[in-house]
Amino acid sequence: MRRKNITGMNQTARLQSHAGFRETLVMAPATNALQKAGLAGGLRFEGPFEAEVKNVTKPLRYFRLKN
Repeated sequence: MRRKNITGMNQTARLQSHAGFRETLVMAPATNALQKAGLAGGLRFEGPFEAEVKNVTKPLRYFRLKN
């Protein structure tokens, strides 16, 4: 289980390197978990999008957090 968390953090860091100035990108599983738990509140997500990142076989699916 610990290895999976480390991989998730690495993927998130790689994904965030694709973000623009003051832009927050959220991995699809995190977006889904926030919405299912009712914690998304007034957050708005745009997407989904995909990004190819280093050392990851499949493109990462993500959403942009909108104000």
